[in-house]
Amino acid sequence: MAGPTRPWQLYDRLTSEDIDTIVRAYAAGAIQKDLAAKFNISVGSIRRILREHGYGRQGGRPGLDTVRR
Repeated sequence: MAGPTRPWQLYDRLTSEDIDTIVRAYAAGAIQKDLAAKFNISVGSIRRILREHGYGRQGGRPGLDTVRR
């Protein structure tokens, strides 16, 4: 007999608070791999969440260009 199954849809597995925490942590400097491990989801899922919240491939983290100057 198989073990317990988890919901397939990403947004069924995470609360809106989890999503907010992921986005805020990434903005504060957290690494995608660490966030994926903390929330037991894939790095691809983390990337999807971030992309849906304005962190695109080319955009990077907002504000980092001003910090580096």
